[in-house]
Amino acid sequence: MGDVADPAKAPGLLLDANVVIDYRRSGPDILPLAAQNLAPLAMILAVMEEVNKLDRAECARLGIEVIVPTTEQSRRAEQYPSPISIPDRQCFVVCDEEKRVCVTNDRRLRNLCERHGVETKYGLRLMLDLVAAGVLPRSRAETVARSIRQVNPLGTTEETLARFLSQLDEPVSK
Repeated sequence: MGDVADPAKAPGLLLDANVVIDYRRSGPDILPLAAQNLAPLAMILAVMEEVNKLDRAECARLGIEVIVPTTEQSRRAEQYPSPISIPDRQCFVVCDEEKRVCVTNDRRLRNLCERHGVETKYGLRLMLDLVAAGVLPRSRAETVARSIRQVNPLGTTEETLARFLSQLDEPVSK
């Protein structure tokens, strides 16, 4: 009752570039907190390379494991009929095969995952989960979300922020 589940036993969270970019700019403390309290965090090497000035050392500091898809996963991603980028297809394939949760705000990647039964989460959901687990103060989550909105207004609309703030105020069911 109120205990945080063992993060090592939770399905791994595979982060898309847009989520990492938002948190690096607005709340770099959130990702290590998620890795410690929610589930292991990972990122595809090709996705890491899309993020300006992000390297393996920075990923390690943020609590993110950098993974390289297997040859078969890469082949499957390249051959998959989808208009999204190869790195996004790699995210889908890795999540599908390894039963990871795809954490992305990208509509097309979310749709692909959801069509095939791959669990997804929006980036802001990490903070809702951390608040629910009792390891992130509501005020910090609100501050970070407002900062994300300010630095990325196209990716986090006013409607998205309002929905997030409303969810923050919902009672947590334990």
